[in-house]
Formats: sequence, structure tokens, C-alpha cells
Amino acid sequence: MIRLLVVALSIVFAGAASAQGLSGPSSVEADLEPGDGLTDPQYRSDFPLNIAPGWFQWKDRLAEGGFRFNVDYLALGQTTNADLGEGEAASGIARFYGSWQATERGSLTFKIEDRHSYRPPAPETIIPMEHRPIMH
Repeated sequence: MIRLLVVALSIVFAGAASAQGLSGPSSVEADLEPGDGLTDPQYRSDFPLNIAPGWFQWKDRLAEGGFRFNVDYLALGQTTNADLGEGEAASGIARFYGSWQATERGSLTFKIEDRHSYRPPAPETIIPMEHRPIMH
């Protein structure tokens, strides 16, 4: 009897976990949802919907068919006046990520990114290793 109860609870919790997903706040699924998921109410704006309505209508049509995606670009620049090494660094990250619900029981989640430096060195190497703080 107890074994049957344990099996039944395992099936229930496994179903709940797969329906909810096992992703965290920095996952592709969380990135595809509007807003940051932390603040409520959230500020809503029509930007960039009002400057590229055709793009977003096309994305909505793809989403109805099970394909959701997004693109973004992040840039970072650092400068220092310390005499520890190179004084300036800059880099960027271009990302294309999304999910495709192929069938009721199967989906594909993807993230493709390109990390590049605008000029050597990359920002993470602006301070020589021997002078970097020790992280615990």
C-alpha cells in the first residue's frame, strides 16, 4: 500500500515538474516571457512595437505555430586609470534564442551567442590575474 502511494505521488510530482518546466529565471523560457518577472505592476510601453509592427506581427504568427524567439545585443566597455595593465577594454555579445514546440510532447530550446572583443584585450582581462581579487 505504501509503495503504491509513493509511486502515485512520484507520478503526480513528475507531471507537475514537466508541466512547469525545470528552468530558472535566466533560462531561455524566462527570457521569452515579457517583463522581468520580479516586479508587479510592471511599466508597459509600446516601444518597440510602435516602430516595427510588421516584425512583431510576423513573430506572433510564428509563435502561434509553436516557434518563439528573440534576439538581443549587449555591449560592455571598461576603463581604468590604474597602472596594472591595459587601461581600456570593450566587447559585445549577440544572442539568438528561442523554443520550438514541435509536438505536444516534444520541444527544442536553443540559444546561440557570439561573444567578441572590439579590440584586445577583452574586458575580463583588463586587470592582470595576479592583481584580481580572490573570490570566495
